[in-house]
Amino acid sequence: MEKNIIQKIYPYVESRWPCWYMRQAGRVMPRYRQIRSEHGDFWDLFSDSERIFEISTEPLDRLDVDTCVIFSDILLPLEGLFEISLRYKSLSHGPELSGLQHQVHPCFRRHFQGFSEKFQAVLEAIHLVRLRYPHKELVGFCGAPWTLFCYLITETIPISWDRTLAIFENMPQALRQQWHSFLIQFCVQVLIAQAQAGATQLMIFDSWSAYLPKRERKYWIQSAINQISGELKKAHVHKPVIYYSRDLGDFCAANELSVEILACDRFAPIVQLERKYLIQGNLDLDWLYLSQEKLDQQIRKWVFSQRYPRIINLSEGLKPDIPFENLLFLTQRLKVYTTEFMEHYVSYLSD
Repeated sequence: MEKNIIQKIYPYVESRWPCWYMRQAGRVMPRYRQIRSEHGDFWDLFSDSERIFEISTEPLDRLDVDTCVIFSDILLPLEGLFEISLRYKSLSHGPELSGLQHQVHPCFRRHFQGFSEKFQAVLEAIHLVRLRYPHKELVGFCGAPWTLFCYLITETIPISWDRTLAIFENMPQALRQQWHSFLIQFCVQVLIAQAQAGATQLMIFDSWSAYLPKRERKYWIQSAINQISGELKKAHVHKPVIYYSRDLGDFCAANELSVEILACDRFAPIVQLERKYLIQGNLDLDWLYLSQEKLDQQIRKWVFSQRYPRIINLSEGLKPDIPFENLLFLTQRLKVYTTEFMEHYVSYLSD
């Protein structure tokens, strides 16, 4: 790993580790909860770019994190494809896609005619963040091909994995390959649009990677992610790419992924991974339920157990029942301890 890569990505963060959290836009934030209570349908939140901007930037103002992650959803860009419609029955139930998408022939040119009005509002919000917070990093994101594929071929949410994997196994290989190609092209378009709007980092979420059969991982993960990165470069989009997966640390350590940043869960083999990638993560989410005294002990122990600096983040996204006060405390203490860490680490950079 290049010694000063963090400084290149975060030029405005000095003498400590950069910090932000998955799902920081929404969930635990006080103003978001107020906005959410005023809107019965979750998807209505995406109809107004100023509202998306407000939700996205609340963590910058309240927590003083170093990165804005845009308030969106990995399924939102799918709206309109194959006549897909999206809705939330409830926040606990999650998103719902209509139709039997796995029965549709995935021809990219035929089906992709541009993004929906809601995703256009997300792109407008990205532009607003870039204008009003020029010194903050800004993450745009998409779902990985495998994870999007799982949503597209299932008929139930939460996903019935026995049924979904049975559909996958029984699908003709030629059709699987067509879906693979379609979703790579789709992810590239989603990421390019966000980069053009002002995103400075691009993140690929592979939320369901742990369910992918092992024999398919090189094709649906390594090949897909590397093709996406390659297509971004061909389109002259030179932004750091982040890849997040669950329970795939050993795979990522053994295989080359064309990404600059690897977002890790708490089970990832960090010693092997940090030789190849800049690490993002892998704080244990459960610590945020501790008393602040115990939380402080865990933070300090964690920081000074690391060999190299990293981008601070969690092993998974924030949950709605996490106390905001603990999240604020975590952020403040991390800044203190990582500053202390860097005072001892700076000699490494000058070697």
